[in-house]
Amino acid sequence: KALGKRVHSLELTVGSDKEKDDAGRTWPHAGAAAAIENFGATHIVTTLDEVHVDEKNRVVTSGAYMCDAQPHEVFDNVGLMVDAVL
Repeated sequence: KALGKRVHSLELTVGSDKEKDDAGRTWPHAGAAAAIENFGATHIVTTLDEVHVDEKNRVVTSGAYMCDAQPHEVFDNVGLMVDAVL
């Protein structure tokens, strides 16, 4: 709660805000998106092939561990975050 309240207009992603996305992927922790909004931040919907870069606040997030994905897919998604930072 503190981060969302202290960082003005923070944007984060945990992937999807629906338990089943349009591509048919399962996101068992989709409720976290509502929690982000409740804390005063903005949730940005992304796929497992995307990350979100909040340029203003210099924060990079992804839904890597929030999706029922194979280990190599999580690895690839985390790699996208690293690439976004570099």
